[in-house]
Formats: sequence, structure tokens, C-alpha cells
Amino acid sequence: MTREFISAFPLPVPELERTDPLQYIPDCDDEFGYGERMWRIFSMLKITQGVKAGKRFGDKDVAIPWQEKFIRSLFGLCDKDGVRDYTEAFLYCSKKQGKSSYAGPLAVAYCLAYPVTRGHIVIVSGSIKQASIIFDATAESIRADKSLSTKFLIRDYKKDIINVATGTKIQILALAPESCVGVIPTAVLVDETHVVASKTGAKQLLEQLVSGMATTDNPFLLHTTTSPLNVSKGVFSSLYARAKRVLAGEAPHDRFFPTLYEMPPEHWDDDDYIFNEDNWWRCSPSLGFTVSRKWLSEACQTAKLDADPTSLLNFKAQHLNIIVGDTLNTEKFLPVEVWDRFVEPKISLDYIVDNSTEIYMGVDLGSRDDPSALVIAGIMKDEKIYIWSQQYLHHDGYMKRREVVDYDRFIESGELIVSHEESFDIELMSDKVTQMFNTGKLAGIAIDPMGLKKFVTDLEDLHPGIVFIGIPQGYKMTPAILATERKIYSGELWHQGLPMLSWNIANTSLRQHGEAVALVKPDGIQTSPNKIDGVICIVGVVALTEDPEITVNKGAEIFFI
Repeated sequence: MTREFISAFPLPVPELERTDPLQYIPDCDDEFGYGERMWRIFSMLKITQGVKAGKRFGDKDVAIPWQEKFIRSLFGLCDKDGVRDYTEAFLYCSKKQGKSSYAGPLAVAYCLAYPVTRGHIVIVSGSIKQASIIFDATAESIRADKSLSTKFLIRDYKKDIINVATGTKIQILALAPESCVGVIPTAVLVDETHVVASKTGAKQLLEQLVSGMATTDNPFLLHTTTSPLNVSKGVFSSLYARAKRVLAGEAPHDRFFPTLYEMPPEHWDDDDYIFNEDNWWRCSPSLGFTVSRKWLSEACQTAKLDADPTSLLNFKAQHLNIIVGDTLNTEKFLPVEVWDRFVEPKISLDYIVDNSTEIYMGVDLGSRDDPSALVIAGIMKDEKIYIWSQQYLHHDGYMKRREVVDYDRFIESGELIVSHEESFDIELMSDKVTQMFNTGKLAGIAIDPMGLKKFVTDLEDLHPGIVFIGIPQGYKMTPAILATERKIYSGELWHQGLPMLSWNIANTSLRQHGEAVALVKPDGIQTSPNKIDGVICIVGVVALTEDPEITVNKGAEIFFI
């Protein structure tokens, strides 16, 4: 007889009345002992790094109460055969709560507690570097235990771990099309969903992995994440909204198990509340275990005193679990999943040159710390617009922000060029202008005038008689912004699917002023690391294509945006 599903949500104690992290997780009597079995295995695994290295997760001075209850409840709510009431879970808490160190050991415990012949447990991360860190931590946890080391075969060269008895494989993947093809998992754990959500095609790739579990009798999907540094978007936004519905009791049939440790949203704008250290346990349930109150307090004071306002925003996002972009008077320009619909792999600069009828360029000059962006758009015979992009960054800027921006991935894709040379961006973009000018197809160039003097001088020397015409900035660009949005949604504008331009799209918000809109960064701060330069170039290009007075026959003109 099939077990009747009765939702454990909403929780009995309202959020603002809770006094303990355990009250954020449903109680469970663990009738059939599966929660106890899962916790017993997990608790015996060893910690391999930090001050508690060598100890086990279940040791008295190590075990974190909320982690124990989370495992006991999630896996204890099941039928007599261990088939869980909840097929998906969402664990949301601030940094330094032990989430990432949780993923690998949890996968090992799951492999032993739920033996499946030739199963496949996948841990998904947002980057190759993070995937390697998780693999190394998981492998070391197994090697540190003599009993476990006989049960698993660790294949460093393949970055996977095999259960010798069942043949089940634990694999840590960086989310990418090539890593997801043909994967049919029995369980999926996603590490830092907000990072994964920012990757090109994240929604489709995760859906591909999850759909592979359709043939599994007891599927398991766990998302662990912190708040994003800017606005919520994509997969993260959908999961967060779903969690809120379940917690409110609005989705009684949803087999989704949310645990949200965050500052109550109604207090996000109340500095007296969020900076009161007595409230920090709400978003840091491991306070006193994996992070000390003293360290967190000092980090808060440092962020408050920093002249760079993004430091405080980052503290709010990473340590108070506040979605800072959602607290500002902005809305998203374009969902990443919409942008991802219009990828055309055949697009290259040569293809645009050979097959377009007209070419337009957009240039946004950066500073030493910030990228310069170049967009080249070709109008095809079917009137579709094909976009090619490249961005440029001085090595000083790369070093300054490489820890918070995934510049290495952008470099690997060929979309970002980094150099120690001064003004190398101007020289390379000038070369591209000359190349496009010589095709005879260049109709216009849209340029951000900031820091433009040398660029203009170089172009005047190369192409005497070139004309400069101004295009309004800010809210006066509303028609071009709306036209860009319309062209994307209608399938008129296509791109290569490269990660940096997708990152720009994800970062771009709209600020409303009456009926007018302007493009802004999600946190509204000029010095934010979340850049939108590529989008500025695209909108400038669309502004030119919308003007009937601009044609190839008139010769190339340069327009200020």
C-alpha cells in the first residue's frame, strides 16, 4: 500500500517567534529508522581539514545540532522501504556554515545507506576549481578511515569514487554541456546553487541531470546555497520562490523539503535588526561551531568601514543571507534563461564578415580595474542580428577581482583578453574597427564617450573625415533598451553563448523613472564588480540599427551613447 503523503509544512513555530535553529526543520519520529541509519553513517566520517581535522562529524564537540536534525528528518520521513516523502531538498544558509564540506561526506553516506547496483551519485559545482576541491575533500575523508578505504576505489585521474561492493560511482562535475551528456544519476547534490545558476544554460543542464533520475524509485536531489551577490535569478530564483510557497503552506502536495536560514525578509532594510548580533543565528545556524561570533563581528565592522560600498553589500549577502539586489528599486533586464534560448554556435567574426549585409559596432571603454567591451553585430540576409563579442582587462584588474568574478572561465572561452600592456584594449579595438571598416559593410559605431580621447584620435588618424554623432544616455536610451528587449524575445538577435556576455546579461537591471528606464548594475553601485558593459554595447548597436538614417551607403559614422 502506497504511503499517504502529508506535508510537514508549514512549520509549527512562525519564523519570527523561533528561538533555535532546530525550529527551522520539521520534527520526525523516524518510524523505520532510515534517518538514524543515515546520520550514523555520516557521523562516523572524518573531517580532513581545519582545526577539527581528524575528528568525526558526530563527535560531541564537533556535531552541529541543526545538521543532525536536517539529516534525520529528511531521510527519516519515509515508508518502510526507505522511499522518502521528499524527493528534493533546498538548504539555504550563509557562508562558513559547513555546506560545501557537507556535500562529499553526505554523498558517501548516501551511497552506503541506500545501496544500488551500478548507481551514479553526482555532485554538481559551478566551476572546475570548486569541483576539484570537493573531490579532494571527499577522497581524503575516505582515505582517513581504514574501513572506508577498503569499501571505495578512488580514481584521481578520473575524479570519481567507486563503491567496490555495488559499483555505484560518486562523481563531482563542473556544470557544463560536455559533463552532463549521457549522465543518468540516482542522486544529485548541487553545491552553491546561486553560482551554478549564473552559468550559461544552467536551467537546461540541471533539468537534463534531474530527468535522468526519472527511472529511479527513490530519487534524491539536494541544493545547498548561500544568497547570490546581486539579484536572484534563474534556477536559484525559482527554487527560492518554491521554498517560500512550501513554507507558507501554499503547496501541500509538493515533495520539496526547504530549510531557509536567512534574515527575515521584512527586516532586510532594518539595519538595527540585521546588525544586531543576537539575530545572527537565524542566518548562521553553525555560529559557534564553524564560525565564531568574534570573527563575524570583526568582519562586519571591517565591511562597514570600507570605503568601497560593495564590501558591506557582500557582507549582507554572504554572511547575513540577504538577497541584496532584491532590496533595491530595480528589476531584471532579461532572464538568463531567455538569453540562453538564442544561441547560434556557427556565429564567429569571420561568419559575420562573410554573410552579413551591414555591420555595426558597440564599444564601451573600461578602466584599469574594469573590462572594456566590444560588440560586433552583423545584419544577416534574413534580417536577424548576429552578435560577436570580446572584452579586455588589464592584469591589475584581473588580480583585484579574480576571487569574486570568474575571469578564468571567461579567458578560457576566448571572450576575455588580459594583458600587462597599457592601453592594449584601445589598440585591439582600433584594429577591429579598421578590419570592419575595410569590409565596406560598416554602417556605424556606438561608443561610450568616457575615456574616449585616445581612441577617437587613433581612429581619426586612421580614417580621416570620420563623422561623430551623439546618442542620448541614461533614461533617454529607453527606446533602444526596449527595442533590444523586443529583438531578443522575438528571436531577431542571436549570440555565441559565451559566458562573459551571459554574465553581463545576468548582472543587468532596469531602474524605473516614470515611463522611462535606464540600465544599471543589480546593486546600483558604480564600483560594483558585477559588470554590464557588454549589454551597454548591445543596446548601443540596436540604437543604430533602429535609425533609418544610418546606412552603409552613407559611410561609417561614430555615435556617442
